[in-house]
Order: sequence, then structure tokens, then C-alpha cells
Amino acid sequence: EEGMEPLRLQWNGFEPTDGSRGEDLAEFVATSEDAVESLLEQTRGTRDRMRGLINRMKADGTESERTVTELNGHVERLSEDLTMLQRKHEESLKQFAEDRTALQRRVETEKLMLQSKLDAKYQAEMDCLAQARKDIKKLTTDLAERDARIKSLETELSLSNKMVIDQRKTVSDLTRRYEKEKE
Repeated sequence: EEGMEPLRLQWNGFEPTDGSRGEDLAEFVATSEDAVESLLEQTRGTRDRMRGLINRMKADGTESERTVTELNGHVERLSEDLTMLQRKHEESLKQFAEDRTALQRRVETEKLMLQSKLDAKYQAEMDCLAQARKDIKKLTTDLAERDARIKSLETELSLSNKMVIDQRKTVSDLTRRYEKEKE
């Protein structure tokens, strides 16, 4: 992190060669105390920054955990919604299949009923036609018999007319004779 520098004690050129510690040593100690004090300051600042960073990371972690928890809740709700939609879809497909099967049965039943009605109507028409043919044949026979009867009656009428004419003639002849004899 920024501000953290490696711990270095600077000897400021102190190199005891004769075993004496004199002024250079005093200067080294003073410098060392300053360095230690500076190092402690840096350490405190670093520690404070680290605490702030740790607190921020904890807050970020808590926020992240909250966000993850919320996202997990959303995912769970979406999963439940999806499951419900799948269930509804499956129920709809099942209902559609049942409705289609019922409709097919109904169509088949209606078709059979219609075919039965058409067959019955056709049979009734055929029966009616057969009866009409019988009636026409009977009427033709009756008509032929009537024509024969009319011819027979015409013949009888003609004979009757002839007889009447002959009888009139006979009456007329008799009347003339009677009148002649009366005179």
C-alpha cells in the first residue's frame, strides 16, 4: 500500500572500526530513534489505513452478501415463477389434448348421427319412391281398366242407341201403320 516503505535503518555511514562508539554512535542512536519514531508513525498510519480498508471491505462484503442474498431471492422467485409457468403450460397442454379428444369424439358422434339421419332420410325417400311407383302402376292399371270399361260402355251405349233408333223406327212404323189402318 502507499506510504509503506521497507523498514531500513540507515547507519549514516557509521562504521565502527576501532571499537569506539563515540559521536557517531550517539548520532546513530538519535537517527535510529527518529527512524523508529518515523517507522511507528508510518506503521500507525498504515494500520489506520488498513483498518479503514478492512472496514470498507467488510462493508463491501456485507453489501455484496446482501446483494447476493437479494439476487438469490430474485433467482428463487424466478425459479418458482418458471416452475409455476411450466406447470400451467403442462396443464394447458393436457387440457388442450383432453379438449381435442372430446371434440374429436363429438365430431365422430355428430358425424355418425348425421350419417344415420341421412341414411334414414334416403331410405324413407327410396320407400316413398317405391310406393309412388306402385301407385303409378296401380293407377295405370286402373286407368287401363277404366278405359276398357269406357269403351265397353261406349259400345253398350252405341248398341243402346241403335236399339233406341230401331225401336223408334219400329214405333214410327207401327204408328204409321196404325194410322193407315185407322183411316
